[in-house]
Amino acid sequence: MAKSVYITAVIATIAILLIVFFSVNVSESSRVSEFNEEIKQISLESNLYSAYEDFDANNSEVFCLVMRQNITNLSDRSTSLEKKLLAYSDNSFNTKEFYLSKRSFLISNMILYRNFQKAKEFCDFNIIPVLFFYSEDSSCEVECGLIGTQLNSLSKTCSSFKAFNFPYNWDAYEFTKILEVNYNVKKSGTLVIGDEVIDHPLKFEELKTKLGC
Repeated sequence: MAKSVYITAVIATIAILLIVFFSVNVSESSRVSEFNEEIKQISLESNLYSAYEDFDANNSEVFCLVMRQNITNLSDRSTSLEKKLLAYSDNSFNTKEFYLSKRSFLISNMILYRNFQKAKEFCDFNIIPVLFFYSEDSSCEVECGLIGTQLNSLSKTCSSFKAFNFPYNWDAYEFTKILEVNYNVKKSGTLVIGDEVIDHPLKFEELKTKLGC
């Protein structure tokens, strides 16, 4: 009798765990699907404006107005999505799905960064694009943590810059090498502000000044 009760309890426990597991999986799949759809939309819209950057020199004023509005909108959406992805990575059971979503996000973020550069070049866009190369492992935990905290703090009260965060020298996201080579980045914990490459943390006030805050 006691053995039968024990077996029943074990089976019930396993059943509950399976229900929880499948519920979590369904929830995660739904969340990943939402991430991927938003990433797709951001990428499509970024590419749209890249394709039409030279559509008509006589209408450059109209194009630049729309470009500025679009970049500001996509920038806000990208920042929000990045925060959601970070929260997801901290609670994710499915590492493969997370990396695929993050890979897509980083690609769309590179396109958005390029649009920022074009807008500054052709449309007198006055928001400074900032690259921050962090480490995916703990090799830059202190320095990268400090720089990330500084950028996050400044972004809450300062709208003169937009930070684009990319993992440094990480095989899963090999395409970010394009940016590393372009700016001669040699280590994680590096900032690129305009054309200036800074490979060490700055004092808060110095960073604030460089970002025009």
